[in-house]
Amino acid sequence: MKLGINLAGVIDWSTELVFRDSFKAGRTWTSQSTIPGAGYGTGPPLDLTPDGWPRSIPSNSFAESLLYTELQGRYFSGRYMCMWTGEATIEFNGAAYGVLTAPGVVLINPNAEFLAIRVRATNPANSIRNLSFTKLGLDSGTTVFDPLFVNRYSKYSTIRFMDWQNTNNQQTMYWSNRTLPTAAMQTVPTGVALEHCCQLANQTQANVWLCVPHLADDDYVWQMANLVNRLLNNSNKIYLEYSNECWNAQFNQTAYVNKKGGPAFYLKRSGEVFKIFARVLGSTDRLVRVLGCQSDNPSSGAEMLRGQLAGWYDAIAIAPYWGHGDQFDDVANMSVQQIITRCYDLIAKVNRDIAFYKQLADRYNVKLVAYEGGQHIVGVGAQQNDPALTAKFIATNRDPGMYDLYRSFFESWPGELFCVFSSCSKPSKSGSWGLLEYSEQDPETAPKFRAIRDLINSWPGGNK
Repeated sequence: MKLGINLAGVIDWSTELVFRDSFKAGRTWTSQSTIPGAGYGTGPPLDLTPDGWPRSIPSNSFAESLLYTELQGRYFSGRYMCMWTGEATIEFNGAAYGVLTAPGVVLINPNAEFLAIRVRATNPANSIRNLSFTKLGLDSGTTVFDPLFVNRYSKYSTIRFMDWQNTNNQQTMYWSNRTLPTAAMQTVPTGVALEHCCQLANQTQANVWLCVPHLADDDYVWQMANLVNRLLNNSNKIYLEYSNECWNAQFNQTAYVNKKGGPAFYLKRSGEVFKIFARVLGSTDRLVRVLGCQSDNPSSGAEMLRGQLAGWYDAIAIAPYWGHGDQFDDVANMSVQQIITRCYDLIAKVNRDIAFYKQLADRYNVKLVAYEGGQHIVGVGAQQNDPALTAKFIATNRDPGMYDLYRSFFESWPGELFCVFSSCSKPSKSGSWGLLEYSEQDPETAPKFRAIRDLINSWPGGNK
């Protein structure tokens, strides 16, 4: 058994500091009007370079990027160095105030709720580019990632980049449209550059789990395979999956797959993707070819895999979650401890589904892996708009009893790899998905993070 991690998506409201240069996680430029009474984002169209830098600023407007929109008064504070090339006037608003006409130091006030970086003017003949916003002490480094971020996940055997790639509802078809590492921000709809995924895997000595966009043409897959083969250390395995949850009706990829023929098309396209990667790599030695199944619907998995002999795929992947809001009776009157106790019963039910899939994997002589999984204690339907219920579910995720739940659940996993969901995010009515709530959280106040950390540390052979 090995434990992997799903990284939360790179977005401006993320509570996880990923890049040494924080601006890489800023929101893409918004055109703002200076006309009194104008609404947000009502400025004229922006003139941007191919890499996303403002080439000129129209009159009565400015280009704005929101960065750190969830400061919450407790992290990311301090002195930052703002650097750029070209001629520009940079203004700060929110967590920092002031104007720079040349690179300089900016002080972030953590008591504010957001930070906005604005380009008020730039010289079209020497326009702004390569803007960076880096905490002092890290500004002279050469690595792409924040050192604390790297250290936090260095013990995981595999990193799944599904959310970094913006896999769900991804519209990319062509390699020419992919995100480059030179892009102004990495928060674009096409996801984080694959170069950065490989860099992080190399730095943490982790395997990669990559998802191929459901609309990607064959050239995209060939180019993706060549890039990964060129950049990823030879000792790192590649878990390869066609899209994500192509059975889940809330995602565009499911509608596409169903239109193309349903599970039969999913298997066909998965096989085509696997063959391309195998040809580029020269063998399947480093490749783990993954077929995703619906964890809580074992019969659908059995039906899809019927007659699919091992040899062209290597693993069945499921997502064992427990704790949906509709699984609690009279939840409004339940205490946090009662919810914790109920979760043990829910885990027992989920373990029966896991046992079914383990038997299925053994029958087909393939591995059982988990692409996601863990607690799913979140309201459904109208429950999500109940503030008292949301507060109770968040308190449950923070309760020390969650430590024992996580240790019990993950220690009983009978498969090979389990990629926990997910790294770090702010709890809300949509769920408490992060092992941590914010980057600088004390691990002793994060029972889910501690449980996974302590489980990994308890293994004499490590987790690599």
